[in-house]
Amino acid sequence: RVEYFSTPAPTAALRALHWHSMDIYADILPGRSLGGFALLECYDQRLGLEYAPISTHAIRYSFPNPNDTVELNVDVQTGIIYKISALTNYKGTLLGSIHVGDSIPDVLQNDSSFIYDDFEMAYFSEGSPGVALEPDVYDPWPEDFPYLRIGAITIFDAEYIRNARKLTLDYTC
Repeated sequence: RVEYFSTPAPTAALRALHWHSMDIYADILPGRSLGGFALLECYDQRLGLEYAPISTHAIRYSFPNPNDTVELNVDVQTGIIYKISALTNYKGTLLGSIHVGDSIPDVLQNDSSFIYDDFEMAYFSEGSPGVALEPDVYDPWPEDFPYLRIGAITIFDAEYIRNARKLTLDYTC
């Protein structure tokens, strides 16, 4: 059973009692945490989430109810959460004002630190490393740009991703 909290966010003591809690109203902290989960923490198998292998090195876990809230990407060898995504039904904000579903052109007009990476097909922030805005259209054409919305806000630990094979022993749960 997964418990869902609404604002205000639960205290640290309450979180300690509920190892399986998710807070869909929590602020998105680039390179740190999202929804009550922290980057580089061990994934707890007791959560019993739906999962799908995404490569030989990673598994993506998702919450079945409510759907489209949070996805956790976990390194198969270490059990470490290295990437967390806020999806359509996530209610928290990034940098105090950016939500999943917001217009990407509007966000870029207000925050010029986001740069589009054609290879990754996402907008990365130079000002807040460890965060990406993923468009709601996969591999959009240039003429799609005025209509793009944020389909997911993803936080990640770039150093872990870059060095995962070298750091396996240091990070094993």
